[in-house]
Amino acid sequence: MQKTLFFYFLLSLSFSVFSQKEVFIHLVPNVNNTNFNINTNYNGLNGKSFNIDHFDYYISDITLTHDGGNNTSLLDSSHIYIIEPDNFTISLGLLNLNAIEEIEFTMGVPSRYNTISGSNSQDISSFPLSHPLSFQSPSMYWGWSTGYMHMIIGGNIDNDNDGTPETYFELHNLGNQNQQSVSLMPIIQTNTNNNRIDVYLQCNIEQWLKNISLSSVGVLHGSNGPNQQLLNNVSAESVFTQAANAQIIDQQKTGELFYFFDNNNAVVQWKEIADAYKIQVFSNDGRLVKEKIGVQSNDLITLKNQAPGKYILKIYNKNGLPISGLNIVLF
Repeated sequence: MQKTLFFYFLLSLSFSVFSQKEVFIHLVPNVNNTNFNINTNYNGLNGKSFNIDHFDYYISDITLTHDGGNNTSLLDSSHIYIIEPDNFTISLGLLNLNAIEEIEFTMGVPSRYNTISGSNSQDISSFPLSHPLSFQSPSMYWGWSTGYMHMIIGGNIDNDNDGTPETYFELHNLGNQNQQSVSLMPIIQTNTNNNRIDVYLQCNIEQWLKNISLSSVGVLHGSNGPNQQLLNNVSAESVFTQAANAQIIDQQKTGELFYFFDNNNAVVQWKEIADAYKIQVFSNDGRLVKEKIGVQSNDLITLKNQAPGKYILKIYNKNGLPISGLNIVLF
């Protein structure tokens, strides 16, 4: 009996380490690192100007790695989401966690929900109208045998090189072979308050459309060719990244964190950041490029001989929790 009580004590203690937070993920659409707007002309897509008049895509099978390697997976149909130009924030609900380290998700509808052969498939009419797998406008469903379209996107491309996009294109991607896995780390979260965490990610639309000859696709529906390239780009290009303006905001944190350049080296300095103990710097693809343990509340580090690009710096306390962070861009 005493052993059983001790076991339950340890179990309750392990759960008490995490506090319940409502987690929001913002998949902010961008083009060329600027805020995306419908029907706005942009330059530089395969050397041509273009605009986008609509897009919709699914994300699903979200796994959060948090608090020193713990995993929380959201795999049921209630955590399938549809993302639109003006509807790109999703709530994951109340979760037991404090610090998110990595986010993984599937771009598209999981095969088990997608077609007649899926283990959890059901008729589209059986979903509540508010569910992402129910009827949508524009439609995201092609039929019982072929399933859902993982993504649709349409707009205009400059076909005659006069600087004005005039040739319409539209792509509808489907097929169980075309779902793509996305993994992003490290994550800089915004601790909006004691009960809410916001994570800002960036969806880079021009990266999605790379290496596709949009001038000649017209309206194309299917799982091969340009539609396959559309989803392959999720893995091959930087379609999803940490948002450039992501930051940690802790209501109880005081102090300053900034960087400057000295002889082409980036110097990161912080002042009056209480409980600072360890600092880590990651490249944009998640590689740890610098680490320093035993830092002070007033301290600095220098990044030497690093390649140009974006880097993410995080400061941790002795318990391994992030207490501050900064994006660094090296030119």
